[in-house]
Amino acid sequence: MSQQDQGQAGAAEEQPAPRTTRWRVGTGIGIGGLVAFAVLGLVLVIGMFMPDSEIASFAVGLFPTALGALAVGILGIAVAGFRRPGSGDEDAA
Repeated sequence: MSQQDQGQAGAAEEQPAPRTTRWRVGTGIGIGGLVAFAVLGLVLVIGMFMPDSEIASFAVGLFPTALGALAVGILGIAVAGFRRPGSGDEDAA
């Protein structure tokens, strides 16, 4: 077996495992939550600088919703990164 063939065989053995459904769903929810947090945070900051007090009070009312979106985003990313002990998907180091 030539050196090039050995390199290709080694590369084939080191391919990452296919992504699980839990990873795809967790990542999608996490990214969606973080994007929602960014949009709500931007609306909150812009609303605070508006001269109209009604818009400012609406923007302040978005603060708990923005924190909830941040929590959903963090939870989704945590679920995507969670690995069960003994599931066989640990890194072989």
